[in-house]
Amino acid sequence: MLDTDIFYKETDAHRYLSFKSTHPQYTFKSVAYSSFLRLRRIIIDHNLLEFRLSEMSNFLSKSDYPTELLNSVRNDVICKTRDLSYRNKDTESKKFEVGWVVTFGPGYGEVKSLVKQLNNSPLFPNTGTPALGVVAKRAPSLRDILFSQRDICLNTGRGSVTTRCTPLGTRRVGRPCESCDLMSEETRLTIGQQSMNCAGGDCKSFNLNYCAQCSICNKAYIGKTVQQLGRRISQHRGQIQTLSASTCINRDSIDDTNTLAAHAIEHNVRTKAGFNSLYKFFILKYEEKEKLTISEQFFINKFRTYRPYGLNTSNPISVNDRLILQT
Repeated sequence: MLDTDIFYKETDAHRYLSFKSTHPQYTFKSVAYSSFLRLRRIIIDHNLLEFRLSEMSNFLSKSDYPTELLNSVRNDVICKTRDLSYRNKDTESKKFEVGWVVTFGPGYGEVKSLVKQLNNSPLFPNTGTPALGVVAKRAPSLRDILFSQRDICLNTGRGSVTTRCTPLGTRRVGRPCESCDLMSEETRLTIGQQSMNCAGGDCKSFNLNYCAQCSICNKAYIGKTVQQLGRRISQHRGQIQTLSASTCINRDSIDDTNTLAAHAIEHNVRTKAGFNSLYKFFILKYEEKEKLTISEQFFINKFRTYRPYGLNTSNPISVNDRLILQT
């Protein structure tokens, strides 16, 4: 009869995630469960399995795992059949409809309680699957913060350049592109204390989220387009003639269509040439058409570009839908 056993290298220190670290409780249970289940799948002989499980319990105890947790998980694993096959994940079943992504830490428990209350409220009908669910993500580590600041200072970020469709010095056949001069030619966008790498592209790119930033006051507008970026810029620029013809601009008449032109007039810019020298455009992200509105709302929240802090005038997504966005 064939016997199998686990093999440890002599250099194996048997160090596991410390129970004193700041992680969700289920993380520690998963560490113990996967460690015990690995032994259950490998070892055939029952007596040898008992010995190895006790040995693993001692290893985990040195990392401050409580005995009650280890005994509970161990009893659960040892009752399982020795199944070597892997289960295929059911991609059709969902734990919840939409995930509320938060950073694990202070306030995580309060968010879970709030999500539970919302799922039980009349706001979301009971369909068998919860409407909302909490998804924890890792907070930025010290390495992430330091490397991000280094990239900003040295301009060595891994973003791509938002550039011209016609390089400088190249003679274009036909009508010259009026949007090339508005491309930022930069790899990174910074608004206040928030910054991010650009997706890269030119004024011929489409299906994207973009940012228009004023070169005088640094206020920004976040938008989306399914057509070529250059054509969307032409629509923004064309509004400056319409507003310039008005003797008085009513605040209520300013929307996301003409907000860039209205802001240009605030800086006493009333020509298309002045518009071209006032704004710089950045490509933030390429996205599917159905998801452009959600990513637009995300970037508006991230950079806080609502008036009066920015140039956006309205929410792409309703108040109820904004509950599901990343925070």
